[in-house]
Amino acid sequence: MFLDTAVNPNATHRYQVKARDAAGNLSPASGELVINVPPLVTARDTQAPTAPGSLRTTQISASSLSLSWLPATDDTGVAVYDVLLNGTVIASLTSTTTNYTASGLRPSTSYTVTVRARDTSGNVSLAATIQVSTAVAAAPSSSSSSSSSSSSSSSSSSSSSSSSSSSSSSSSSSSSSGGKSSSSSSSSSSSSSSSSSSSSSSGGKSSSSSSSSSSSSSSSSSSSSSSGGAGALVSYDFSAGNTPAPKNGWSFASSTWAVLPVPGTAAKGLVFAYDAKRPGDYAWPELRFTMPPSNELWLMFRLHVPTNYEHRADTLISIPASSIQNWKIGDQVRGTDGSSVGLISDVVLAPHGEISATGIMLRNPPSAWDNRVWVGTLHNISRNEAAVSTARAMIGSNNKLMSLWTDGYSWRGLGSSLALEFWPKSAPAGTVSSGSDLAIHYSSGNYTVMGTHMGHSTFITASDRGKYIDVMVRAKLSTSAGAKNGVLETWLRREGQSKYVQIHSITNADMDPRPRGNDKYANWVGDPSDLQPFQRGYLMGWSNAGYDTKTTFYISRVEYFQQFPGELK
Repeated sequence: MFLDTAVNPNATHRYQVKARDAAGNLSPASGELVINVPPLVTARDTQAPTAPGSLRTTQISASSLSLSWLPATDDTGVAVYDVLLNGTVIASLTSTTTNYTASGLRPSTSYTVTVRARDTSGNVSLAATIQVSTAVAAAPSSSSSSSSSSSSSSSSSSSSSSSSSSSSSSSSSSSSSGGKSSSSSSSSSSSSSSSSSSSSSSGGKSSSSSSSSSSSSSSSSSSSSSSGGAGALVSYDFSAGNTPAPKNGWSFASSTWAVLPVPGTAAKGLVFAYDAKRPGDYAWPELRFTMPPSNELWLMFRLHVPTNYEHRADTLISIPASSIQNWKIGDQVRGTDGSSVGLISDVVLAPHGEISATGIMLRNPPSAWDNRVWVGTLHNISRNEAAVSTARAMIGSNNKLMSLWTDGYSWRGLGSSLALEFWPKSAPAGTVSSGSDLAIHYSSGNYTVMGTHMGHSTFITASDRGKYIDVMVRAKLSTSAGAKNGVLETWLRREGQSKYVQIHSITNADMDPRPRGNDKYANWVGDPSDLQPFQRGYLMGWSNAGYDTKTTFYISRVEYFQQFPGELK
């Protein structure tokens, strides 16, 4: 009997036996015995990953839900996270991804959101589940003005509605204190009343009285000039030769930021150039600033829209690179439903930048949110080829316009933050949008990210290309803890318009005044225990959508007020 303890698995072993006598003589060899040793059998992995932890929403809008969760753990490693909406898988994400945005949802609708983890053996974790509702769709904004009827450019929903102003061609008087400018104009004042009237203001608030009726504000507000004058605590006019040097308590993070001529105009402005990027890659020309601290402020800036402005939206379809070697940009791809057709905007043969999977990018495809259309066997109509996709993910399409905060930006702050972001308007499948909507969102503080994007309203249209838009933002913290009466308002004035039009009016924002937080990047004024006002911000910033061609914005004017600006009358 012989026992061989040195055999190798998955190998062939051959044996023969010879006899030997006492003198050492060997017999002929026996016949050969051939034994094939099978591969080493390992125990099958049956242990499922732990459930993803702390599933929560980070942003909610009328049409989207942004989610995040803590990583699951597994003895052999997590391979995939599945995201389910009302029981249907809408995304399968890599093991390093712990956030996702579900888009294309219905307003004011309750959804059951589930995230589960899978390992390489296919074991599925227990589900992390939350019930969440989308926001109410924003009502369309409206505005009206009349040269003959009683009116005020401040919206009645605004907490500044008490600051109605009047000017009259008959006996009238106006006075101001605290830096607020007079409402009358010596060049083109108008009146809807021949009776005497008076107005006065203090600390940015105003009141008016008239023996008959209030008159409309002066039409002398110019669409080509916003002169700063009395009322603006800080004013930069780069067309007039100003530089980004500090002044009156305001300082830009870079005092040498480029100021160049705005093409096709006589203006000069701060340059915000976004280089051409592949779909899914970000661009980031952001200019931060420190401003005079205040619990209430108005910030105005004049934005010049590029002549080549477009707003793109792309969806990544994950496909093995070996299956798409012949696929090209511009090819048409039919979805699994047999009818939806997408246009390839990029072929990803290797991960790059923020894109961790290979596959194709589809430009604004139909049913971009639906796995049932884009996960499975897809057909390249242009090349008569098929490939199997394994996942679908919509690339972020929001671009930053500006932000303000107290002690720390977004989740870094114990206090509040706010931001304006622009999103692509709807466009035919396969095309980029020629315009954008503007939305506002904020953080109530306590180290939370900014929440629901509210008030999606028209911002840039095709007719705005090569022109400027004046943006005016008002921000006011709540008067006391728990009061929930913070104010966020936005007005736009397009080139050629004489008056601002309000597009956002939020008067119940939960923005408590708070002391400085403990994040290492938090800033403060006074003592760290003092309640912190608004004091920092940025202009422009991240473009999550990116641009196909180099796209350059300019800001030719910046004005900062701590009292109600006369131009909003």
